[in-house]
Amino acid sequence: MSEPNWIEAQFKAVQLAASQRGKDERAALLKAAQDTPGQLVDWMITSQPVNIYIAVREDSSLIERSDEMGLNALHHASADQSGLLTRILTETPSKAPFMRDAFHRRPIDLAIEFENDASAARLMPLTYPNAHRQPELLSEVKDLSSQSRLAETLENWRNQQEQHDRETRQTDLQKNIEKEEDRDFSR
Repeated sequence: MSEPNWIEAQFKAVQLAASQRGKDERAALLKAAQDTPGQLVDWMITSQPVNIYIAVREDSSLIERSDEMGLNALHHASADQSGLLTRILTETPSKAPFMRDAFHRRPIDLAIEFENDASAARLMPLTYPNAHRQPELLSEVKDLSSQSRLAETLENWRNQQEQHDRETRQTDLQKNIEKEEDRDFSR
């Protein structure tokens, strides 16, 4: 699923700003993030995505740190309606998308609960990479009335993936037909 162009533009701006920071400043930001529990969340609150990007690129385990409620940085980023924080935190591989808080919610669950489509769209393929190919998963989720929005989102994701698969097959078929026609014509 492709992200809106503005999220990608913001992400590239964050990358550029991070690359312009000096080695000492980058080291200081990493040390602050490692030494201060909740530092990533503080940076989220004070809108400092460049600091977050620098810290998690250097130490991806920071994303997995949980607070007293079991919320990791990705859980907190799920509330960010722009989707930029989720984009930054999912750029580096981690276990964070699969971690559950004290109420057994994953970051995708919070994104859906907050009706944050940008974060949900980014987290869906990470959390449920084969959901569009597993209809039984969709029926199990639909049975959970408390997660009806998740079921709807999974269904939408599945439909989008199936549409993409159909379009890809159609394009491949068209290319094969054109190759055969070219081959027949050259004979």
